[in-house]
Amino acid sequence: MNSVIITLILIPIIEIYLFIKIGSQIGAFTTILLIFITAITGFYYAKFEGLNILKSGLSQLVKNEIPAYEIISGAAIAFAALLLIIPGFASDIVGFLLIIPVTRKLILGKFSKKFKILASFIKDMSSETPDVETFIFVQENINKYQLNIDINSKALKNKMIEVNTTLKFEDKNPNEKKSYYEIIYSSIVRINDDIKDNKKEIEKIVLCDVPTAIYPNLEKAFLNLIHDSGHPNITFDKKIDFNKLYSERFN
Repeated sequence: MNSVIITLILIPIIEIYLFIKIGSQIGAFTTILLIFITAITGFYYAKFEGLNILKSGLSQLVKNEIPAYEIISGAAIAFAALLLIIPGFASDIVGFLLIIPVTRKLILGKFSKKFKILASFIKDMSSETPDVETFIFVQENINKYQLNIDINSKALKNKMIEVNTTLKFEDKNPNEKKSYYEIIYSSIVRINDDIKDNKKEIEKIVLCDVPTAIYPNLEKAFLNLIHDSGHPNITFDKKIDFNKLYSERFN
């Protein structure tokens, strides 16, 4: 039995229990009156909040920004109004939580995606082997080469961030004969309104979430570069765990 069916069964049971419990304390008439008052109050407050969201969305459009949060909030408020109209105390509580801006933001933050990758592309890619002697030397010592990663970002307009993930396959030993392999993979990311001022969340998105999302394509492109540079047997057996790297860095 899945969670949706269980929820559909539990909600009426909870509502009936609350009707009986509260009705026995304050009386049937008062209980019905309370349900009616909360429905009317909630409906008009939902209308008021809906207008505020509409104004905010229009303001975003004027700035040539996509009002993503406003669209989601509008849907949440419409659902809240429906919950408040339906008789029931549990549904009223959920409805009011969705209408009040602070609690609505917290609830939507739990279920909405905090960022969206609008585009990803190879910003730069290079392979350098100076001469034949170096190529032969590198082939014989390719096992000394290691994969290294670097991530940096910069703010763009309209709540967007450019995240640059750089991979280098290099030998850090002091050899004169070396080949150089490098790729810079750029991602344009839009941050949701509800976390635009949360530096820690944005930091995690830049250093962990975005690199995790784009890494399969990045690794594939980088391996193709190395293979085409004369090393077709190279593989990266150990996958990069960005969540682990982020935790080790900040914990």
